[in-house]
Amino acid sequence: MGKLDQVTTGIVKSPDLMLIYGPEGVGKSTFASKAPKAIFLDIEKGSGKIANVNRYDQAKTYLEVTEFLHELMTVKHDYKTLVIDSTSELERMIWKHGCLQNNWISVEDPGYGKGYVIMLQYWENILAGLVKLQSMGMNIILIGHADVKTFTDPTNNASYDRYQLKVDKKANALLRERLDFIGFANFVTYVKGKESAMKQKAFADGTRKLFTERRPAWDAKNRLGLPLEIPFEYDVYAAAANAEPADKAKIIRSSIEELLKETQDEELKKKVLETVAKAADNTSDLSLILERLRTKFEEEKNNGLQQLT
Repeated sequence: MGKLDQVTTGIVKSPDLMLIYGPEGVGKSTFASKAPKAIFLDIEKGSGKIANVNRYDQAKTYLEVTEFLHELMTVKHDYKTLVIDSTSELERMIWKHGCLQNNWISVEDPGYGKGYVIMLQYWENILAGLVKLQSMGMNIILIGHADVKTFTDPTNNASYDRYQLKVDKKANALLRERLDFIGFANFVTYVKGKESAMKQKAFADGTRKLFTERRPAWDAKNRLGLPLEIPFEYDVYAAAANAEPADKAKIIRSSIEELLKETQDEELKKKVLETVAKAADNTSDLSLILERLRTKFEEEKNNGLQQLT
């Protein structure tokens, strides 16, 4: 049989290899605890307030982390999901180990950013273990903290603040390359008041969303064909991630139709539905339509609030 005879088509389903990051208190650990038969490698000891969580919280070094991963690969168990909490603490362990191995006081000692490059080999070793576990049928969920940093967009030379994973930029780039999904979890914030910043007020009602695609305000990655945003609940994520492409498209179209109920502009409805029809089952195109529609209605709502204040 030739290689061309072995070519396949269609979606290849595999266990999750993903990262969820966001601000403190948004519920990242709770989200991950809902995954099937989860075990926490709790190097940050952040799962202690969650009931009925299986955890290993004794790893204090990079080597102890790798030993735990090796045991998951070689010892029989019935865990289906590994949760590592958190990437920031894992990076601290990597840096400490790398510095000891190279007789450095800090990762800055080699100068010119060389220390951060060398640390990538330890990240690579961890990722190789996670990919191995994924190939053995385990879901992998990394939990990370969010950091607000200034990003300079090379396409328009504009600089703006955005949320991204709180690790070194080289490690961040490596994780973005290797993981299938990076989701940004955050509270939904509403703004009302006049355009002057001094007269605007932000408020929230506790609603939390998982944002799945990269936007100017946050970093993300989506190979799963998920809508741009979904409620931050594991069951909702799992249902959307495991749905067939046609079903994912149906979910997004349903959201678009619900939004259109908020407007009396019949011409707008007609144009949107025509664009939706052309998109067919293309989830990327449908997500873009949904995002633009949400943005339009949010702007109109904010303008109405500004006129009232």
